[in-house]
Amino acid sequence: MKRVTLRYAQLTVFAFGEAETEKAFLKHIRASYGRNTGLSVRVDCATGGAPQTIIDLAIRRSNGCFDRHFILLDTDITWPDETVTKAKKNNHELIPANPCIEGFLLSLLEPGIDLSLLTSSQYKKMFEQKYLNEEEKLDYRNYEKILPKSKLEKLRKTNQPLDTIICLMTEVKKRKPKDA
Repeated sequence: MKRVTLRYAQLTVFAFGEAETEKAFLKHIRASYGRNTGLSVRVDCATGGAPQTIIDLAIRRSNGCFDRHFILLDTDITWPDETVTKAKKNNHELIPANPCIEGFLLSLLEPGIDLSLLTSSQYKKMFEQKYLNEEEKLDYRNYEKILPKSKLEKLRKTNQPLDTIICLMTEVKKRKPKDA
């Protein structure tokens, strides 16, 4: 009879996105990096809304049951100081998607793009026309075509939010949250 080896996660990670597009991107990162890391990563999301609402929901859903928590959040709406403080108090690291997830993804796909020129809705439209349409961007498997692991590895060297996401989802040693 074949002996079965059980694997246990050394650490658990709660990755939370503002909405479905962030969730799909985070699932792509998990799929690209998640094998044999010693981590168990749960990806969840809100349905958009104000930063305070999203952060409150992330804190409730994580329920203190994870070793590490982070929230990928758009910056097109200012994060209130008390909300940032609440996230820190509850050990949730905030990672900015500037100014929105589509703008963040465009900055990865088109290095040198000036993110101050357009609005979030214009970046969404641009991303959907050039890369993944409104429906495609919600399926994490589609991100492999535009952001394979080899490209992510190169990009993380120059993109701090991306590097932070990958580190939080792959490094077994405990990290202290960075000050926002």
